[in-house]
Amino acid sequence: MENLTSDDPGGVTPPKSTGFFNLLVDITSMYQTPKVVNIRSKRIGAMYRLVQAAIIAYVIGYVFVWEKGYQETDRVESSVVTKVKGIIRTKPPYPLGLQIWDSVDFITPAQENNAFFIATNVLATPNQQQATCPEDKNVGIGGVRCASDEDCPPDTQIVNGNGFRTGTCSNVTGTCEILAWCPTEIDVRPVPPVLAGSENFTILVKNHIMFPKFGVKRRNILEDMNATYLANCRYHPVQHPYCPIFVLGDVLKLAGESYSSIAERGGVMGFVIEWNCNLDLSVNSCLPVYHFRRMDNKDDKLAKGWNFRYANYWADENHVERRTVVKAYGIRFVFNVYGKAGRFSPVVFAMNLGSGLGLLGIATILCDFVLLNCLKNRQTFQEFKFLRMESKYLRRDSGKRGSTSGAGESISDSESPRQHNPNNRRPSASPNQRYRPYSNNQVQTHIDDVTHSSPSLLLHPRSIVVMNGGPENGNGHIAYSESSSVQLTPHLWNIWKMSEASAEEPRNFAATVFTLLFSYPTPKVVNIRIKRIGLMYRLVQVAIISYVIGYVFIWKKGYQETDRVMSSVVTKVKGVVRADLSHPSLGGHIWDSVDLLVPSQENNAFFITTNLLVTPDQTQGNCPEDPNIDVGRVSCVTDSECVAGGAVTNGNGFRTGICRTEVGTCEVSAWCPTERDVRPKPPVLTGSENFTVLVKNHIMFPKFGVKRRNIPDDMNATYLASCRYHPTRDPFCPIFIIGDILRLAGETYDAISDRGGIVAFIIEWYCNLDVSESQCKPVYSFRRMDTTDEKIAKGWNFRFGHYWTDSTALIGGLFNWHT
Repeated sequence: MENLTSDDPGGVTPPKSTGFFNLLVDITSMYQTPKVVNIRSKRIGAMYRLVQAAIIAYVIGYVFVWEKGYQETDRVESSVVTKVKGIIRTKPPYPLGLQIWDSVDFITPAQENNAFFIATNVLATPNQQQATCPEDKNVGIGGVRCASDEDCPPDTQIVNGNGFRTGTCSNVTGTCEILAWCPTEIDVRPVPPVLAGSENFTILVKNHIMFPKFGVKRRNILEDMNATYLANCRYHPVQHPYCPIFVLGDVLKLAGESYSSIAERGGVMGFVIEWNCNLDLSVNSCLPVYHFRRMDNKDDKLAKGWNFRYANYWADENHVERRTVVKAYGIRFVFNVYGKAGRFSPVVFAMNLGSGLGLLGIATILCDFVLLNCLKNRQTFQEFKFLRMESKYLRRDSGKRGSTSGAGESISDSESPRQHNPNNRRPSASPNQRYRPYSNNQVQTHIDDVTHSSPSLLLHPRSIVVMNGGPENGNGHIAYSESSSVQLTPHLWNIWKMSEASAEEPRNFAATVFTLLFSYPTPKVVNIRIKRIGLMYRLVQVAIISYVIGYVFIWKKGYQETDRVMSSVVTKVKGVVRADLSHPSLGGHIWDSVDLLVPSQENNAFFITTNLLVTPDQTQGNCPEDPNIDVGRVSCVTDSECVAGGAVTNGNGFRTGICRTEVGTCEVSAWCPTERDVRPKPPVLTGSENFTVLVKNHIMFPKFGVKRRNIPDDMNATYLASCRYHPTRDPFCPIFIIGDILRLAGETYDAISDRGGIVAFIIEWYCNLDVSESQCKPVYSFRRMDTTDEKIAKGWNFRFGHYWTDSTALIGGLFNWHT
């Protein structure tokens, strides 16, 4: 280790200061930098610079430009709601006969969390009731066929069958009679698909996102869009890349599929919305990008496609419970919303810059490997780069430390204390001599082409220096010049002899392995005493150490192994409201949680109705089209303006060819009367702000085998019956009041109940398992995800229907729900 001062760059370190203050000055004014050997080689130099250039290009081009490594990032939080529009007509031999299907009929369930389903083919089994009937001969695994009653033991079930045997064998079908919903379903898939034509359906996608770290909210219906644009635009990846209305057939084509190949059996489509936002620019440049892909395999041999069954229940005029079972084949669209937002952060920039600078060391490692192992002159390069020392040359007297002037150098055992200069001070010099500290270059390579009678020659970076005599001639110092010889100290003589002996040792495999195992390479260090540089050096070190200790280890607990939480949430809502509806059959109706929660359960979500529009007692028939559906295309004066069989975009049915002059619109075959889409004001279901929500959240950290839930063991039934969540008074109570949730999210019930909205219910589990598991507790927070200043397609609503039959017709009740 060499010491240089700002006053004497070529000199030796002056005597060390004593005292704490002086020691502190020494520490703060000292800067350490490694000593470097410059090797002039075109091939190695070119390779070194090329590797450096590649690393710099990677850091600048990929890390900083492409990946924006100077930004702090946040992951997107998202919610998606869809509205599907379209009508189709089924005809015999379909079991339900001639029937109009609109979005309420073929969207099942009415809403899902980040998904929706469109039926493309259906198998209906109408008017089932609890009774006895022959088992379907095509179901079950054995035991279906029978020849006598003995083959049908009573009260036994056929595996995968439809009911329980009665003990009777049916002579008509040759199968056992069963007690079940009768008649049983005949599971034969209709070909061609019954609901052909749904490829022209339109899908309005409303996607609300938020980057909570930056407080940024966006949605895919942009600020500059208006109602006229939404009525006419259809998504196209080039012409209309931001239109939120999609045609079903176009989505399938963009995914590389065809409607005809998927409609018969159904399938699963991925609907991807990507939000990658650079918040260093305008927030208005944060725009969605849509992608589509089929998720199931169309070449599957077994259990191909997507289908499920559902039922509509009612009681006939004799109070017999009946149902219609529908096996629906169709396309399930699953939304995958992902992305991130970034904003400049000096901490992130400094970390990535430091990592990039660290990568530059790869160039040195690679060039050293080639230089020392692959080139013809590798032995010469090794002599320049490394100082070889054997432990037998090191000083064994631990009582006194010798002053070293090079990394790994020390005074040999043969050197007397008188000969050693502990303060590294310059001896007196003759006028023709210049003195410098001893360096590796003075004991490097033997010069074979220069001969003298007794001296040994060593290569010096400035000149060839002749080393006269041996240790007995040493005067305790070394000097060199262009014209004079250098006197060799005993210390230097030992090192030189050691280097010379090492060079002459035969190099075999065992010796190489021994050297690799029991040698330690260490860089040579130069201490530079400059107050300004030394102070800056220490300040940067202190800042880095503070960041590592304070942020990485204390705040981020960088000493811990981590695991992601696995979670499941179920909710129970309690409350009743009285609806004041104008329709006589619903006026004063009492609504409880069973009525208001649609669907009755969702995956990590729940829906509470706050307002609704009801169109009761609809039946399949002919009636005037709603004049507010599409002004300019539904109005008419004469029958010639109502082409039979045609349908208006977003209309309720198919034209019959008649103009209903009393209202000035074309007559349609549809569910009648058609809905009058006028939102009730004030909201019909006022009072749901007082509903309570019990949240049961089970979590697990699978790596550590830790399970927790938000209702700990120390809570009892008495506490749960009376507690209500409050962020300070009762922060762990799992029962919440709807109005309190909205207030904590910065909203009011009156502002959101009219049109509905989306509120994020966040449960955070950050657990330090180095302490007691009982300290692992949830933290609740709430925020509204949609924005209140939206001009079009505002809020959250959807439609669904209830079905029943009387003695003459199938009847439906249409509900347009807001929450």
